[in-house]
Amino acid sequence: MQDIADSCARQFYALDGNQSVIAPAARPCIDSSIMLYQQASDEIRHPGDRAVCYQRPNVSDRLSLLV
Repeated sequence: MQDIADSCARQFYALDGNQSVIAPAARPCIDSSIMLYQQASDEIRHPGDRAVCYQRPNVSDRLSLLV
């Protein structure tokens, strides 16, 4: 499983759906918040990302906890 995580992080980091959630957080924030972000495999647009990070390891959805 670590190999899959490494591949996803190395090859597809910029395509990760979390980027659209955390990018607006680059601006200063007055309070801290916790956010849950769910992404289904059929929402992954890039076929390589979907294959390596979702289909091969048999992952259907991902839930991210963003702090």
